[in-house]
Amino acid sequence: MLDREMRYLQVSDRFCADYGVDGSAIIGRSHWDVFPDLPERWKEVHRRALSGETIRADEDRWERKHGTVWVQWEIRPWKTIEGVQGGILIFAVDISRHKQMEEALRDTTRKLVESQEQERTRIGRELHDDISQRLAMLTVEVDHLNENFPASANERRQRLDRIRQRLVDISSGVHLLSQQLYSPNLELIGTAAAMRTFCRDFADSQNVEIHFEADTIDHAPAPDVSLCLLRVLQEALHNAAKHSQVRQFDVKLACSTNELDLRVSDTGAGFDLESALKSGGIGLSSMLERVRLINGTISIDSKPLRGTTINVRAPLAPTINQNNDRLSSSLAAVPILSGPPSI
Repeated sequence: MLDREMRYLQVSDRFCADYGVDGSAIIGRSHWDVFPDLPERWKEVHRRALSGETIRADEDRWERKHGTVWVQWEIRPWKTIEGVQGGILIFAVDISRHKQMEEALRDTTRKLVESQEQERTRIGRELHDDISQRLAMLTVEVDHLNENFPASANERRQRLDRIRQRLVDISSGVHLLSQQLYSPNLELIGTAAAMRTFCRDFADSQNVEIHFEADTIDHAPAPDVSLCLLRVLQEALHNAAKHSQVRQFDVKLACSTNELDLRVSDTGAGFDLESALKSGGIGLSSMLERVRLINGTISIDSKPLRGTTINVRAPLAPTINQNNDRLSSSLAAVPILSGPPSI
């Protein structure tokens, strides 16, 4: 607690322990004298608080000699009983343990998603390399039998034709499923082309219309980013085809200098987002978690009878803890004091 001249009025025991100071010795001294190396930008923060502004950061990353420290802090004015501002209060809470647990959970989730992708890849390859090939060979055999039936065997030929069509339908379904599980097109032809191919195949198989647009992507995004966006697109279109009650969808992939922007929208039935999340369905949760793991952002705008728009913004190259460095809109990530956090 400091007065308008930034002189100490009160300090906590934790503050004294963290900074190695004697509380009784600094009462009445200037904060800026006690910490003469305090950056000018923090003096500016203090001046803003002295002018009546409250400034806070829910998560602030401080790099210290002994490692990274995460702090939640707030600086606010205090007033006398007469209503006149008497100075400022500085609060800081060490949330490093919480952040460590959060990061451990993030790592666990990332490993789970990676394991899922490995299993999807294995199954997709099995479907493509084994089952699809066996179905194709069986179709060839049916064609051979059909060609060798005598002309009088019209009924049997018709039955074989129906069997062949079923095999073709099954083979097409397996092919689409294998593409959804395993996406080599991402590596071969790039994000936009892979999305376009999926939209075309999905539209054909589901008898829907998809209007796809994509900007030119000059720099290939990181593999994790490409895969995330493709999975979000797949989930969004599956949900739309199943629940929207319309047959037309719009997909737009935009590219800026540092990020990709994917938008999937329809004008259909819509849904209540809060209720959908509470229902425990894995579709929406999977999209949210995938986007979080690449440090992207996702917004879902949907209301009953008013359609749905899903918008994902993803960095071309994911950065570690990018979302964890958020501060108040007007303040950079810098420490309040030149030392460990205090309470």
